[in-house]
Amino acid sequence: LTWERLRELSRDGCTVAVHGYYHLMLNQDLYDKDPKGFIKEIYASRKALEEKLNTKISAFVYPNGVYSDITKETVKEAGYLCAFTIRWGPLSSPLRQNENPYEIPRYMVYENNWGMISNSIVRAAADDDQKRCNVNEFAVRSSGTLPSSLTWITSPSRTPF
Repeated sequence: LTWERLRELSRDGCTVAVHGYYHLMLNQDLYDKDPKGFIKEIYASRKALEEKLNTKISAFVYPNGVYSDITKETVKEAGYLCAFTIRWGPLSSPLRQNENPYEIPRYMVYENNWGMISNSIVRAAADDDQKRCNVNEFAVRSSGTLPSSLTWITSPSRTPF
């Protein structure tokens, strides 16, 4: 992506996240061997993006999905609101509703794995819909009104946070 394209995406409402300065693996080993480099990955990358895009960056994506306790602590101390792993799994929206905002699952897409990922997402959505339908059907029959968990369908949040 060019800076101009990234600015355009940001202006159009896409959330831009930090992904490290040199894309180093942010684990305890890096912290122990090169604490300044470790810190630069988290802070300098954000500074560069914020200056170039003229916007606040509040999300972090662990390079290669690698992180440790010190990484999560440092990302949180740096003021990020959330961080994404490469563990597959469901997430809640808005993101603040997730159990641990510094270990949010995501799907890492490669050239040949989209079929597997899309099948996983569809299966998870179907399972979730079935659970939700059973619960919501009971709630509607019991109260005669739609449960508040369905209001996102008609009034989505404008921010993922």
